[in-house]
Amino acid sequence: MSILNIPSNSYGLAVLPSYLMYIYEWRQLLWYFVVSVLACAVCFVLTCMFSIPKEVLEQDSGDCSADCNAAVFERGWEEGHGGRSEEKESVGKENTAGREFWLRSPLAGRAVSMKEVPDAIFAAEALGKGMAVIPEEGEVVAPCQAEVTALFDTKHAIRLKRESGVELLIHVGVNTVELEGKYYKVYVSQGDKVKAGQLLLTFDMEKIKEAGYEVITPVIVSNTEEYWHVEGREVGNVKCMEDLIKVLGGR
Repeated sequence: MSILNIPSNSYGLAVLPSYLMYIYEWRQLLWYFVVSVLACAVCFVLTCMFSIPKEVLEQDSGDCSADCNAAVFERGWEEGHGGRSEEKESVGKENTAGREFWLRSPLAGRAVSMKEVPDAIFAAEALGKGMAVIPEEGEVVAPCQAEVTALFDTKHAIRLKRESGVELLIHVGVNTVELEGKYYKVYVSQGDKVKAGQLLLTFDMEKIKEAGYEVITPVIVSNTEEYWHVEGREVGNVKCMEDLIKVLGGR
């Protein structure tokens, strides 16, 4: 009998290689285990060292919630009429798909539901969803950087289009088309590119009222059907360039 307790006869010599094979295989398994543990340990250390911090990921995921409008453009309205600062928008075409953002009010006053507009078409939101404002002063500004795509000869209504595709109709008064431009003054032309806060038109509220017309002003997303959801803010006083209409990105 040999040291390995393997028979020394010819049969024992024949089985000797199989013993050596088992020893070799167990060593392989041991090395596999050691290498796997080392690989997991190295990956864990590298992940801890170079992964994106959790707080950064949480901040990114929250960018399109209540503050998503700040990601689209920067609030730049200066109180009073001492100066209107330019709205800063992201370079290139905005990607609003699936995102929630706010459109600002083009005039100061009291924000009310579209149902409060004394006109069946506007009240039924047949021209699109939005919010109406009962103005406290006769001045309308561009609520965002946009192009003037339509300017009525009667000066009572103007349509704007943002680079993102949102189309806004600002209609000053109800049935005021009948005034044929009287008591209105415009400061832009169709096709003009306007900046946020830029003066678009002025109107004499008192004279319009004396003529028997309401000055309540619907602000409408005229291509509402292209968006998942459009709704006005809560009813109440609103300053010029404050959030007015919330839009959930394009379909």
